[in-house]
Amino acid sequence: MLVDVDKVDGKDHNADINERYGKPTQFGLPALVVLDADGKKLTMQDTGKLEEGDHHDPKKVMSFLKEWAPKKSAGK
Repeated sequence: MLVDVDKVDGKDHNADINERYGKPTQFGLPALVVLDADGKKLTMQDTGKLEEGDHHDPKKVMSFLKEWAPKKSAGK
């Protein structure tokens, strides 16, 4: 889900969400927050660490997403 937490008309937009998930915007925008199925924060990531040059590196992004993807159980 994408949540806009930038300033709108000089006011913090969705500041409560930024607070709820540990202020991920402290790293700048965009930032990623990974939640479990119950909405509990698992991790947050400065997307700058996923960049290569002036854009996001697909391999770095996929590696991050795979790292935090739900693990499949042996029976499935």
